[in-house]
Amino acid sequence: MLSLSAQVQKGSIAIGLDLSGTYSNTHHVDTYRSDKYNKGFGIGPNACFFVKKNLGIGVALSYSYTLNYTYNLATANNSSSEDQLKQNTNSVNLTPYFRYYWCLNKVFAIVPQVTASVSYGNGQSSELRTNTRNGLTSVTNTYGNINTLSYGVNFTPSFVFWPHPQYGIEFAYASVGYNGVMRYTKTWDIIDNTQTFGFNFGPSSLRLGFKYYLFPKSSKKTDTKGDGITF
Repeated sequence: MLSLSAQVQKGSIAIGLDLSGTYSNTHHVDTYRSDKYNKGFGIGPNACFFVKKNLGIGVALSYSYTLNYTYNLATANNSSSEDQLKQNTNSVNLTPYFRYYWCLNKVFAIVPQVTASVSYGNGQSSELRTNTRNGLTSVTNTYGNINTLSYGVNFTPSFVFWPHPQYGIEFAYASVGYNGVMRYTKTWDIIDNTQTFGFNFGPSSLRLGFKYYLFPKSSKKTDTKGDGITF
């Protein structure tokens, strides 16, 4: 009797590429005005080796770019304060992980994944402040270099679809775990250290991946298609 579930055999190798992106935009008007938007993207090649049936250990090396912009305007009586802050960062990320394939049928699988990540980023920050008081206006324009060190441990469930036994398409959205960021703005001598633990359901957790599976020759003797995935 054949099983309806697929199995990725021990000794298989998966080579892939992950794509990620984020975008958010907020606008607030009350006694003051506040605008914020964030956008970014990431791309990362990765490789995974299956040490046991359906259990793989892998590593990803990726590049990401983020842009943050904030605008604030406050007015009161004969005075006003306007502030524009723009920050962009380029980062290199190293992410070892292990994952398990829980195969639901021949073409779909749920893949829980645990990752440990470390990232180093370098970017620039610029701030333009305009203050007006009693008809007199002062303008301050400041530039800074930013270095960031990010780290974390996260649990992420992924969903895999096999249109062909050797080609997998992955989708992941939410994650839970611990993350920290240390940001140093050199020009202003400012150090920010942020640590968080919890669920992440925001756009920054969105990931789309593609993988190509290489199977050991021994596994091809156990299936009828010769593709390394048994059913």
